[in-house]
Amino acid sequence: MKQHNPLKIIRSFSTSRRLFLKATAVAGTMSAVESLSPGTLAGLALGHAAAQEGGDEGVLKYALTLENLKNSLYRSLVGGALLSGSALDAARTFGGQEGDHVRDLTTALQDLQATNIPQEQGQYNFPLFQSQAEVLDSLLVIEDLASAAYLGAAPLIQSGDILSFAVQTHTVEAEHATGARLLSGQNPLPFAFATPLTSEEVLRTVAPILGTALPDAGVNTAPWKVIGIAGGVAAAAAGVALARGNAAAEQA
Repeated sequence: MKQHNPLKIIRSFSTSRRLFLKATAVAGTMSAVESLSPGTLAGLALGHAAAQEGGDEGVLKYALTLENLKNSLYRSLVGGALLSGSALDAARTFGGQEGDHVRDLTTALQDLQATNIPQEQGQYNFPLFQSQAEVLDSLLVIEDLASAAYLGAAPLIQSGDILSFAVQTHTVEAEHATGARLLSGQNPLPFAFATPLTSEEVLRTVAPILGTALPDAGVNTAPWKVIGIAGGVAAAAAGVALARGNAAAEQA
């Protein structure tokens, strides 16, 4: 399989030079985590950087920029001649779901009265794919990127509604990546469950991945090797949502 450079992926999907520089710095702190694929590493770095750069609105704008691209890509693949059978069926399904993401992200930004809402470009510089295998290889990288981008931003999102949307969307993007792996003949799902964590466990789970300082050095990072990077951060994001929901209930 073709090896992808995470820094090239970050550059390709950065929405600004500042985002690229911040994401590159975050990626540098995670480079020693061998379980990270290039797409996952880039996505975690970009999602975290988007949240740092522009808060909740920045996360939504980055997510919409990526979803616009994916929506256009799937539309072109469905209309092309490279995919057939199960791969074509999957592209139709995934593409329809990306369209739903674009719609809801656009609505969320309009509700925030955001300006300069990202729009789908008239033309993207997609690779000149030569085979279905090349398409699936690239889709796997992009879906890993999208899945991890939501997760990388999740611990920094302030709005409970936006956090819930990010976690829900991550789940679908992760399923897309799983589908691409299955169609490529790879192990589609390396873990069985992603369990919500307490707020303390969230910090201990996410901090090593994002390069954040920990309260102490006695952190057990073994869970990453057991359930996989996506499952671990998904559990952390779910734990954040659970903790915030419990806090809101107590205040009501």
